[in-house]
Amino acid sequence: MLGYPLRALYAGIPEDTIATSTTEEFGMYCPHTWVTKGQLISMEDDRRYTAEYISRIYCFHAEEYLQEFLEHPEVYVNSGTAVTLPSTLPNRMTEEEVASATFELFGCCPVTLYDTKNNVGLKGAAEPKATKGSLFVEYGGKYFAILDEACMERFLRQPWVYVDNAVLPMPHKLPMDPAVIKEKSPSEYITRTMYDGVARALISVADVRPKFPGLTAEESVRKYIALHLKAFNPDNSPIAAKQYMANFEEFSQIATLYKTVGNTPPSDVDGLERFNNACELWDAVQDKPTMYEKYQYLREVHADPEGTKE
Repeated sequence: MLGYPLRALYAGIPEDTIATSTTEEFGMYCPHTWVTKGQLISMEDDRRYTAEYISRIYCFHAEEYLQEFLEHPEVYVNSGTAVTLPSTLPNRMTEEEVASATFELFGCCPVTLYDTKNNVGLKGAAEPKATKGSLFVEYGGKYFAILDEACMERFLRQPWVYVDNAVLPMPHKLPMDPAVIKEKSPSEYITRTMYDGVARALISVADVRPKFPGLTAEESVRKYIALHLKAFNPDNSPIAAKQYMANFEEFSQIATLYKTVGNTPPSDVDGLERFNNACELWDAVQDKPTMYEKYQYLREVHADPEGTKE
């Protein structure tokens, strides 16, 4: 061993000189996570776990990694087991820096595409989730849009995994470019934006066969489909999603009571209790022929969260 490594704190190295004194092999990246896990973790903004060895600086991601280096620096330095960083590294970019850039994958997040590449659509074919990103990174001379900070952290650690393995869905499943929406025909717009939602609502209504008191079968079906589309709209805010789902579930419960109340009461205690509750609810809604109107607007849920008003 040519010397003994020291924590940068004890070596008396000013923090502002650390970046210019790092090794060519690892720069500001944690040597441990790269050598042992193949992950890039930049320590540019966190230099708590830093060591000096043979006039060079090494920055680590955790205390345990630093301690291991202090005890066995040869694993990372002048050793046959040492692994240098890849020649191409990711660079996070600002919105201003990518103002005129052309994004790969039609601006869809490669991490989300990778995570959902095995999703299966209604027709049984692979259907990754194509979601536009709002954070930006350059890698290998190409630009990518990333969904959120969690996805960005994963991309920066192993960008090659997502760049090489992200799978785009069929063209009609890609997000529409707002700049060209007006150029699309109504049928194409509806297909691109509502196909899945409508198809799933139709499958559900065929399975449930709702008949809401006070409505005809056709009216019940149309109301069910409308509430289904609202409840499962991916663009809902959290509070709207919760309220729309509450409306949909209550409507579905009442619209399927006819399947229960005409049956013979069960003999077990729990089953009989559920049967009696269903019958009581059935009797209650018979006196409210316009009860279905309460599901039309969310403001009714705000004003009357328990649904006690007609």
